[in-house]
Amino acid sequence: MLKFIGFAIILYTIFLILSVIYTVKHKTTFLELFCTNLFVIFILFVISITLFPIPIDLRYLNMCREHGYGRKNNFIPFSSIYHIISRNDLSISLRQVGGNFCMLIPLGIYAPLYFKGMNKIKNFFILALLVSAGIEFLQFFIGVILQYNYRSVDVDDIILNVSGSMIGYIIYLIIKPLYYKILNKNETKKE
Repeated sequence: MLKFIGFAIILYTIFLILSVIYTVKHKTTFLELFCTNLFVIFILFVISITLFPIPIDLRYLNMCREHGYGRKNNFIPFSSIYHIISRNDLSISLRQVGGNFCMLIPLGIYAPLYFKGMNKIKNFFILALLVSAGIEFLQFFIGVILQYNYRSVDVDDIILNVSGSMIGYIIYLIIKPLYYKILNKNETKKE
């Protein structure tokens, strides 16, 4: 299995060093440094839980192909959500439905803070849809390369991801005044 954690730690360490250097050189605030680092950690987290581990052992892949162990794709809206919830297993429901709902909440908070065009709800909705569909497409594409459906492509994941990111956008609208108030106080102190 190809795992992401070691690569993510190396990437984040490099990013952390560069962001501290940038903060010192450009005299940005600790809040900006902290939020930027949280955003990078969020991106690495999403990559690690949506795409990895990738099976690369040929014997394992051949066995899975022969026995039809691949996951099933779902292109019918709300079908897998209904199936998961109807099992009456709270822990599976929370992990599957809740996890997909919560996964992109931080996108709704960070994207409008860092990208000016994303503070319009229409633009942000399109971004959230593209990010979630992009994740599903990458899972599908990797599965095609492996000739084994190692992850399921599920339209319900897109619905839940986008819904969660819109909740994140609402949180952004609530915290935005406070965030910029703190930043402006720190800017005034630097002068």
